[in-house]
This record gives sequence, structure tokens and C-alpha cells, in this order.
Amino acid sequence: MKKLTDKMLERYYDGELSPRQTKKVEAALAEQPESRHALDKLSKMSELIHLANQESVDAVSFDGFADQVTKGLARDQQLPLTERITVWLREIFAHRPTVWVPAAAVVGTGLAVMLALPFTSAPPGTAPVEPAQPDIWIASTLPPATGSSSVDAVDYGTGSGMIYTVADGRGATATVVWVIEGN
Repeated sequence: MKKLTDKMLERYYDGELSPRQTKKVEAALAEQPESRHALDKLSKMSELIHLANQESVDAVSFDGFADQVTKGLARDQQLPLTERITVWLREIFAHRPTVWVPAAAVVGTGLAVMLALPFTSAPPGTAPVEPAQPDIWIASTLPPATGSSSVDAVDYGTGSGMIYTVADGRGATATVVWVIEGN
């Protein structure tokens, strides 16, 4: 049988081998004195590491640990609301910067359209006009480049609409369609 590797000896020592592999390793150990010597060194090294760890664990005292933690928690006070909001916003912007740019563009455009709506409606008391054949005009039909946005305007009869497309840095796009009906 070929010479056992250190990895195989470590797996044998740790009991990670299948019963079939274990029998093969034991047969090789019976034939190979250098492998038995390597396994003995591995066993002694493991014992030394265990003793060193045990000494460091025994040196630590956990007396009164729970009391110290409880006192520390009692001393801590909750942050003021403004500080908690500041920390929350800082974490949001730090961990998700690529999401906020397109989202802010969509929200800003939506707010601008909503603010402009009251100024675009017909005065009260006017009769509705029958819709004519749709007269469609599209300002732009190109998809937005990565990390940018585009706005398309559509006019038809007495109504109009806006199509907002925003692309994020990863190539995904979000589209918002606003339809404004005439009176």
C-alpha cells in the first residue's frame, strides 16, 4: 500500500473516515512504521494543544460576570431619537447606495408631476371635449444607459401621459407610467 498522507492520518485520528477507509489506514499503519510514528506525533501534539487550552481556560474567572453585564446594561441609556434616525440613515446610505440614486430620481420626478397636475386641468364648468383620433408624440424611445433615466411624453386627444424609466448601476430598470386624463 502507498504511504499515508498527513491529511489521511489527521482524518483517521479525528474519526472522520468511513469504516472501509479506516480498515485500509489500519492495515497501512501495521506495515509502515513511519506512518505509525507520524500518528504518534499527531496524538502528542493534540494532547499538548488540549493542555495549553485547558490552562488558559482555567486561568479565566467568570465570577460575577453576569452581574457586571447587568450593571453595564443598566448604565447604558437609549440614544435620543434624532441620533437614532441619523445612525439609521447613515447605515442605509452606506450599505445600499446604488438603490437610492434611481429611487430618488423616480420619487423626485413623481413629485414634480403631482405638483404640476393642478395647473394642467381644465377650468371648472367647461364641457368635456370629445376625444379625437389619438395624436401620439414620443420624445425619446432609447432605453436609458446604466445609472441614468429617461422621460417619454405621450399626448393623445384630451389626455397625456409620462413614462419614466430609471436604470440602476446593475442594469435593472424601473418604469413608472403616469396617465393624465382630460376633463
